[in-house]
Amino acid sequence: MLAEIGVHFERLDAVDGAACPKKDLDHFPRKGPIEKLSTGTRACTASHLKAMRTLLAGQSSFALILEDDVQILPTLTEMIADDIWLRGKADIIKLEKFNPRRPSMLLLGPVLGTSPDGMATFRSMYSRHTGAGGYIISRHGAEIVLSFEQEIDVPIDHFLFNETVSPLFKKLRPAILVQPILWQSEAIGLGSSISISEPNETYWVAKKLLAVRRGFFEMRLIFWQVFLWATRRVEVFRIQTPLSEGTAPPKVLRWLLKS
Repeated sequence: MLAEIGVHFERLDAVDGAACPKKDLDHFPRKGPIEKLSTGTRACTASHLKAMRTLLAGQSSFALILEDDVQILPTLTEMIADDIWLRGKADIIKLEKFNPRRPSMLLLGPVLGTSPDGMATFRSMYSRHTGAGGYIISRHGAEIVLSFEQEIDVPIDHFLFNETVSPLFKKLRPAILVQPILWQSEAIGLGSSISISEPNETYWVAKKLLAVRRGFFEMRLIFWQVFLWATRRVEVFRIQTPLSEGTAPPKVLRWLLKS
């Protein structure tokens, strides 16, 4: 996919949870505050940290880290041709829309910067949007993430982009591209080693309990988020991809957007 749009890249072998030394994953807990962490989930985290260490071992100021199953818009080529638009603006910028067929409503701060083609901006995130399929991270950002390695007890996407469960979030202060230019696709890549349970009665019960746990963590921030919105420090944005269906936001968000 990258070669097709003229992007030169370095492919890193992912950490294989089934084959790597046990010690490579042992410092990641098997159970976190929101869910159990499978061997594949912990190996995925180790793979992202490996990519960040590769950045620090070289001379580049930034790295674009991509998982191997992402669909990418051609605008990426111009976006990564130069890093002037990134310098001093943000240490990590999420380029991905999670669940590309469904729009998401996010709380975002003021514009931090604009892409080279002028077609997109990036803004600080003040609400959760997971997925770690593609992001740009600075050397300083990589250093921050790795300094928190011993505290990782959630999947890597939650650790990077979910303020409700991540001790890293406030220090890293991630931003997101508006609108995103890539998303994960089942038609691309080599498949995932992260275990996925077959749906059954136990699966659905576990899924409901997971939703309750995540809801609990979300509620801890709700008053702060309302305060930020009421004082005009953040805005509600509809985040989508060309694949997103025209689902209307909930009534409360439609009211917020009109205010």
